[in-house]
Amino acid sequence: RTQLVAQLAASGLAADHAIELSTAESLPALIVIAGDDAGHLVAEMRDRPALAEVPILAIVPALSPSAAPEALAAGATDVVRSPMSPALLAARCRNLTRLSRRDAAGALALSRINDVLTADGDDAEALIQVLTITATALGFDRASLIAHIYGSEHAFVIAANDAEPLSRFTLAI
Repeated sequence: RTQLVAQLAASGLAADHAIELSTAESLPALIVIAGDDAGHLVAEMRDRPALAEVPILAIVPALSPSAAPEALAAGATDVVRSPMSPALLAARCRNLTRLSRRDAAGALALSRINDVLTADGDDAEALIQVLTITATALGFDRASLIAHIYGSEHAFVIAANDAEPLSRFTLAI
């Protein structure tokens, strides 16, 4: 465990031995579990509702062929066999942390969309707001929400974030 923490620290990744579950902001971006009983420990982490969506990297011994499938079945996000290079450990941790942040940003965007639709219904202004939130979350500069009935020669632009007017014009299909 000490060697693992040292490898993470040497790679510029923070390592903490304790998990505080008091607030969502204090949850870890990633949990790394190592050892012969990684599958059991992963299952324990997944049983805690606050940790249900936190990525878990399980580090299992190479000499235990059943350890990797057990950890994955218990809910590990990724598994790596030890020994591994520090560069591989750092890359896996960074990738899983990035995945965690992207999922959190998506959840926040969905929450904002829900708030807009709950407050304003599905009128044109609300749909433009929803489109803007979605485009920002996905990293798109331009976006349109278009309705089309199969077989019709026309489509109706319900919302667009880059055209005047921002909605209510027809396209020929």
